[in-house]
Amino acid sequence: MPLFIAVWLILTALAVPFDYPVAKWMSSDFARGTVRPVLGAMSFMGLYPVHLLAIFALLALPKPKKILIGYLTATLGPMLLCGALKFIIGRARPKLYMGPFHFEFFHGYLTKMNSFPSGEATSAMALATVLGFYFPRSRWAFWILGGLTGLARVAKTMHFLSDAVFAAGLGIGCVFLAASLLGPQYFKIEKPQLD
Repeated sequence: MPLFIAVWLILTALAVPFDYPVAKWMSSDFARGTVRPVLGAMSFMGLYPVHLLAIFALLALPKPKKILIGYLTATLGPMLLCGALKFIIGRARPKLYMGPFHFEFFHGYLTKMNSFPSGEATSAMALATVLGFYFPRSRWAFWILGGLTGLARVAKTMHFLSDAVFAAGLGIGCVFLAASLLGPQYFKIEKPQLD
């Protein structure tokens, strides 16, 4: 876990110098006509209806109680932590053109000041990681979809690149922490018994 945290924070720090250039480019006419519509369509993994769909699918499995406890712990935990960080840090959103270093600490309750970290990217990567536990053969596909959700938020100029990178690590890290605290039985789908 310490190696993961170090890599996560280093990647976030490496993204910071690209925050302003990427946000400026995403505001350009070219990006608005090409990149933004394509990436914008990929933000579905961070939306709550996708989580509801996953919950209903998990309810259909045999003995869903432990799986649901694991799922809810692993997905709600990162969102609560993300909300607390947003409130404390109070980073201005890129579309306000205040730059990536404009912070109003403890003003994250204002929508315009809660850019860091990205809630949808956190949610998407938490969902992707949990689904990867349940369906390990598709783990990389889920992570790609989750990563595209973070990029979609950057493309829409709702978040800086570092917001999305930090959020991805937050979502992944919280799920692995929940899995280590609860145990693997909460993240394993039992094969149905054939009569």
